[in-house]
Amino acid sequence: MLSVIILAAGKGTRMHSSLPKTLHTLCGEPMLFYILETAFSISNDVHLILHHQQERIKEAVLKRFKGVIFHTQIVEKYSGTGGAIMQKDKTPIPTKHERVLILNADMPLITKDA
Repeated sequence: MLSVIILAAGKGTRMHSSLPKTLHTLCGEPMLFYILETAFSISNDVHLILHHQQERIKEAVLKRFKGVIFHTQIVEKYSGTGGAIMQKDKTPIPTKHERVLILNADMPLITKDA
């Protein structure tokens, strides 16, 4: 098995919208839901890294998915992909499995076979 960490902390400023980028719909579903479905199809340990409008995203996710482990990115101290998976004490986010797959939340067409 492997753990999945999904990076969804960005503002999505290029979207020019007050809606978080990952909640924009694609074929009637929030973009984030596609990557979460893929993550749960390959793992029992799914982590979602949030920052911008995190409560709004959590609310949407919890209506559809159970078992997501939420984390808040500490943007002031860390940036980029490496910083997104760090905790306050500078240790990586704890996962159940040694193997970890890190995905961007704005890549809804990723499949378990990809």
